[in-house]
Amino acid sequence: MLEALGNLGDFLGGIAVLVTLAYLAIQMRHNTRLIRESAQIARAHALASNEARGILLSIAQREDLAGLFRQGLTSYESLKGDEKLRFDLTFGALVGGYSSNFTQESAFDLLSGSEGLDRRFGASVDGLGNFLDTPGGRTWWKLYRHSTAPDFRDYIERTILEPEP
Repeated sequence: MLEALGNLGDFLGGIAVLVTLAYLAIQMRHNTRLIRESAQIARAHALASNEARGILLSIAQREDLAGLFRQGLTSYESLKGDEKLRFDLTFGALVGGYSSNFTQESAFDLLSGSEGLDRRFGASVDGLGNFLDTPGGRTWWKLYRHSTAPDFRDYIERTILEPEP
């Protein structure tokens, strides 16, 4: 009888070990996938950051673009024809770079269960806020806000721009 109970205990112990190993294998697979996806997000984030930096560097290096950008930020309505088009495309690309960063950070939060978006992205969005919180930046946003992702648009309007009535 004791031998049968001992055999049953060994059998149940073996099953418990198998269940534990299966659980650990599943957890390792999940962790590996999360690490891989985090690395992809980091690469995309770096590319988006470089995109925004590249645009700012172009503005800084080109006197004509810097003047156009400053004029657009201070008085969007004063831009004419091709000037307005160039400002719209440049500003749109800049906003797009920040939007890409936001999307990547949001995806990281979703995958990792983290809730540090405001802390991580907030520092980045301060730079965009300097441009959006100008007369021309606000005008551009009113005209083209619909071209941004809804989550990004909501975040910008909640953190940088006052909600529209």
